[in-house]
Amino acid sequence: MKRNQTQLFIVGKPKSAFRTMLFMAAMVLISLILAQPQVSRAAGVAVIYRVNVGGPQLNAPDASLPVWEADTAATPSPYINTGSTISAPYAGAINMTHASVTGLTHLPMAMFQTQRFDAAGGNEMMWTFPVTTGQQYRVRLYFAETAFNGANLRKFNIAIEGTTVQVDLDIFAAAAGKDKALMREFTVIMADANLNIDLPHGTVNNPALRGIEIIQSPVVPALTVTPNPVAFGNALTGTTTPQVVTLTNSGTALNADITITAITIGGANANQFNTPVLVNPIVLTPGQSQTITVNFAPTTAGAKAGTLQVAHNGSNGPNTNTPMTGTGIAPSPLNVPVAPVNFGNVNIGSAGQQTIVVTHG
Repeated sequence: MKRNQTQLFIVGKPKSAFRTMLFMAAMVLISLILAQPQVSRAAGVAVIYRVNVGGPQLNAPDASLPVWEADTAATPSPYINTGSTISAPYAGAINMTHASVTGLTHLPMAMFQTQRFDAAGGNEMMWTFPVTTGQQYRVRLYFAETAFNGANLRKFNIAIEGTTVQVDLDIFAAAAGKDKALMREFTVIMADANLNIDLPHGTVNNPALRGIEIIQSPVVPALTVTPNPVAFGNALTGTTTPQVVTLTNSGTALNADITITAITIGGANANQFNTPVLVNPIVLTPGQSQTITVNFAPTTAGAKAGTLQVAHNGSNGPNTNTPMTGTGIAPSPLNVPVAPVNFGNVNIGSAGQQTIVVTHG
């Protein structure tokens, strides 16, 4: 892997043997820190392995890291089993315009000019990469058919973690021609700490592989909404009844963030419910919660139904719809006696009292 070449200079003059040892230890520690590999990362995604199958170490054309590690006859990749064969380098140019590789600026053409193939008999070609249990990975396998100028002349299978994900891959047919780069991507959530990639023989000829790239991408968890449903019960018309709703990223430490981009109201009686407009997105880290207030404001009597709509990028997105219910109750009228109230004779400057009974309903 390519190392960071940053240099750090410290000026100082140790005054004793002990301080000299401390000084040297500090230098070694700093050197180790500066030598750590720099990998390509974006939004929690990290490229952790790149292998130039059957060829020397290569730099990515876009200078991203890690480099494409070597896998040669003299120094085989530590991730490959025994039994496969490295072909002589291919001298022809490789067409890099197939849709599966378009825009991937980190792919060197030279990677598609070397390969391993697995002749019949012996071990099937298998690669094993140390990974983290419970994490999600995208496995990218790179191919090019440089030996055969036609379809149905090479077909083989692909298995990830013991599960067949491709049956009878025909590189020529899939790439629509000879000398054309092709990529196949598969996603796996690891149940153990070794990611196994197998290329068993199919119906015709031998498996052949040009490159491997493994990308760690956090599992996107689900967004949970509680309570569910949101039940307001009875509420007088013309009044507002609030209810607190909790939005939670259900993931754990290895999972991805969830971004909430909109919270709206829908359903048959949407105008009977409301919630504050979301001005800025809400980002929930794994396990984090956010409360919002939803209101039931009936304008007429009767049962009302609405939907709390939350737009987000969780695994149960792009929208989570939670039912809301409530019943509007019209206020009962006041019954005031209409009979005259007779106060009789009252002295000037005094007050007379009478009791009037007013009923509700």
